[in-house]
Amino acid sequence: MPVSFTSSTRSLRQALFAPVVWSAFLLSRLWVAWFVYLGHGQRPFLAPIDGGYAGVGNWWLNAWTLFDSEHFLHIASSGYTPRTAPFFPFYPALLQPFAPHENALAAWGILVSNAALLAMLTILYALSQCDVGARGACIAVWLLAFWPTSAVFSAVYTDALFGAFLLATFWFLRHASWKWAALFATLAALTRNTGFLICGALLLERWHFTQREKNTNSPISTVPLLCETQIPWLPIAAPLLAFLGFQGFLTWKFGGAAGVQNHQLFHRAWMMPWTPLWNEAVNLFVLQKFNVVALLNWTATITALFWTWLDRKRQPLAFSFLTVSVMLMQLSLGRTTSPYTNSSLRLLSTTFPYVQGLSRRLGRAQDRVLVKVLLVVFAVIYVLINAAFSYLFGWKKFVIG
Repeated sequence: MPVSFTSSTRSLRQALFAPVVWSAFLLSRLWVAWFVYLGHGQRPFLAPIDGGYAGVGNWWLNAWTLFDSEHFLHIASSGYTPRTAPFFPFYPALLQPFAPHENALAAWGILVSNAALLAMLTILYALSQCDVGARGACIAVWLLAFWPTSAVFSAVYTDALFGAFLLATFWFLRHASWKWAALFATLAALTRNTGFLICGALLLERWHFTQREKNTNSPISTVPLLCETQIPWLPIAAPLLAFLGFQGFLTWKFGGAAGVQNHQLFHRAWMMPWTPLWNEAVNLFVLQKFNVVALLNWTATITALFWTWLDRKRQPLAFSFLTVSVMLMQLSLGRTTSPYTNSSLRLLSTTFPYVQGLSRRLGRAQDRVLVKVLLVVFAVIYVLINAAFSYLFGWKKFVIG
């Protein structure tokens, strides 16, 4: 049976002080910062970037402000314009008390992002202990902390904040704390455009529970449930209502569907979901326009869809839906320029079922010498990929937005 709200918060407090959480947080932030600043030192300070953002005026803060950071800072300082309509309001609203001081906005945004990352690692550790065991939970925390694109977790970006809200939603749902789940689902939907997908995930889980109650002998009853009680309508409807409310505000302010239509300003358009995958594959393997960033994003997209299919009977229905729907939305509102699958790694870093799935596979590795050697090799390659991404992030040399 679901535990009480008090017990669930006690579990979170215990997870917050777990050595693995703080070790992963501190070591990853030092590692990432080192390479971000190495890359940052390679370019002339405040030099213009074609189609990008040169960053704020303080050198130390500048490294953490690029691409989308410009729009969050602008919204916090001056409100919305048609160009910034695709960006959701909660993160800029947190920055707004420090407007119009650019450096103060950036400093507070960096602090918020790092605090959100710590919350993200804490809840991931607590939730993963239920889903993939103690060993898998530790692996999941290290994987997320050193995720290839984890530099954005410390930047003026929404990734860490959205990830924390998403994890908090499912943590409180697991413990049947419906009002808290509804609150965090609403905040997730007001932080990033994929937040409303929580609604579909929970609706499927509600249906799953109903089917299980009707026929306990059905094979569907063998699939783990997110919660042992039926999910009420409040947390299900909350993210969709928040999304529609924000779109209604944009329509009132600018007319039309500004929040959807203006994605074309950022090289995105509606297309069939396989189009970006095909275009990326042609670029990589036919035209031989090799790009490590593109290859990693393309591979992550493929594995996300493939692993979700393999794990469909090992994880809650809501988890499977969440991963697939996030990827399909990314591909359907796809990029019209190379790299075509850009942002897949970023989106998957906040899609915790994918992180848990990877940790489960690594955690099942047998304790043989060869396997241990291969895991060490994987870990070394993994942190070096993170270093390369962080270096390029600080150099502002590739599209990560």
